[in-house]
Amino acid sequence: MITCRGEHGAAIGARVLLALALLAGCAPPAQDYFPLHPGWEWQYAMRIVTADGPRQGKHLVTNLPAYELAGVSTVPRRSPDGTTMLYARGAQGVLRVGEAAEGEEPRRFSMPQTVLPAGIAAGATWKGDTRTRVLEVTSHAAGALYRIETDVPLLYTVESVDDVVRVPAGEFRGCLRVHAGGGTLAEVRKQVGLAEIKVDQVDWYAPGVGLVKSERRETTSSSALPGGTLEVELEHLRKP
Repeated sequence: MITCRGEHGAAIGARVLLALALLAGCAPPAQDYFPLHPGWEWQYAMRIVTADGPRQGKHLVTNLPAYELAGVSTVPRRSPDGTTMLYARGAQGVLRVGEAAEGEEPRRFSMPQTVLPAGIAAGATWKGDTRTRVLEVTSHAAGALYRIETDVPLLYTVESVDDVVRVPAGEFRGCLRVHAGGGTLAEVRKQVGLAEIKVDQVDWYAPGVGLVKSERRETTSSSALPGGTLEVELEHLRKP
């Protein structure tokens, strides 16, 4: 659980200090596509398709009270699986600067990860990493769920800044459309060996709201685990 204690642990490298220093004291831009207001909650409808078939669910994301990390005010954002990511806004944009498992103290990243860069415009690009989410299948012979969880490097590109998006929460105009794509090699199963893993994702962000829609496809070059999809749509935004 995140508490508002000071940062502990080993000394922070000079590069991390510099990156975090650039985050201090920056106000939200006029078009805030990733709100970091403590107390805000987003409820999403999820549709997941894996090798085992389709399933649906709800996904609640909550901004927690501000947390001091290495002298910088961050906003922890909690997901239903208990994972909490820490975000900060600065001259570079909105960055993901750390994470915390449930019941544990936050762990800072060696280098912050860009979520949305500052001065965003159509054609803007940046790099980041993601972790596979829907590459799974149940082995009926073994009676166990087999899952590929591996990091995939992605290239993000802003394809539009004026999309109109309709989701259960309503119609949103002036939305960012961000495409991300990339691939890597990972072991599918011992008897199969390495396979190419690809991720293709499109996210839509509405000004003053945040993420309103996401479409993600993960594929492999192996017939043993062909791939899966994840679709997310905003149902409700609660502001305290």
